[in-house]
Amino acid sequence: MDQCWTAPPITDPAACAAAYPYFGAPRIAAGGPTTHDNVRCELAPLPDTAPTDGSYGSAPFALDQWERLKATFPDGVCDWSKPLPDRQPSIPWLTFKAGPGGQPLSDPPVSVSVP
Repeated sequence: MDQCWTAPPITDPAACAAAYPYFGAPRIAAGGPTTHDNVRCELAPLPDTAPTDGSYGSAPFALDQWERLKATFPDGVCDWSKPLPDRQPSIPWLTFKAGPGGQPLSDPPVSVSVP
């Protein structure tokens, strides 16, 4: 059974959530994927002035905060509306016997009756 490791242990999910609230991850709040297998993203430059349309959250930025944000991310921030550049479809049923990159497996063995 799931439980929170408190003294005494909590097994009620609502009580566990109250004891250990989850506030989310910044990347997910920014629109990023919930998976943790992304290595890099396409960057979008920050506007010269802080947007007022709520596109960077509901709280307005002070001028010094916006300048600090631009200085922290001079090349831009992740544009999660674009596909991840390192993403590629998986190739099922690989063997890595020949090293990285994998090789397709041979045909499956044929089943035979045993007397």
